[in-house]
Amino acid sequence: MKKIFLFFTILSAIIALQIACKPKLDCCTLPPTAGIVVFNFTAQYDNTPLVMYKTYLLNGKKIQFSSISFMVTKVCPAANLDCWGRSINVDFSGHTDSIKALRGTSDTLSIEGGTYSSLNFGIGVDSIDNKKSPKDFTANSALGDTQNYWYGWSGYIFLKIHGAMDLDGDGKFETPVTLDTGSDACYRSFGVAKSMTLGSTPSVFSFQLNVNRLLQDYDIVKTPSTQTFSQLPQMNVLMNNLQSAISSN
Repeated sequence: MKKIFLFFTILSAIIALQIACKPKLDCCTLPPTAGIVVFNFTAQYDNTPLVMYKTYLLNGKKIQFSSISFMVTKVCPAANLDCWGRSINVDFSGHTDSIKALRGTSDTLSIEGGTYSSLNFGIGVDSIDNKKSPKDFTANSALGDTQNYWYGWSGYIFLKIHGAMDLDGDGKFETPVTLDTGSDACYRSFGVAKSMTLGSTPSVFSFQLNVNRLLQDYDIVKTPSTQTFSQLPQMNVLMNNLQSAISSN
């Protein structure tokens, strides 16, 4: 009996020692809160909502757009945060009437919660991620969508402007417009200085794309298509214009 009592006494001591040696958890240390951020983009042409397949004038020539989209990546409210893989594709191709165009296109991202003084993002894909391919990213990321990647370029498509023009004025839109940009040299950045507190209540950021400014100083009659890197100078004109054509409401 004494042996049994001694056994349980020793066992209890061992268990108590193990419990005492376990590191204590900080009762008040909580995981970082996620900040919900909603991006809303609208597009305008001649100060009116841009509608796909509607006829507009560009340098005296009639043009119709079938799709306009661009990549937004590395969305960050602070430089010291990990922004890898955080991306959206701003796509206006579904704006087939004025109601949809007024509503704009919206995407939601989760960012570390906190108080910040700016919001920054890349236009296009930086040289690090541009060396990768969609298989390296999650399916719900714009970088994971194969529609945003051109395997012939071995890189992402930063900006797409597709449509058609009536160059001879006969009412027929006979000239395809396929303006695509890519390559490391085309990457641009954008920032908004704004005090904000990101938390579980969605913070909405509204942006507007001025398509007139996007196509200013670009000779679309001479170069209606940019499909090869030999047209990198024309691509850079478009990306410079895109950077200045985005404004924050």
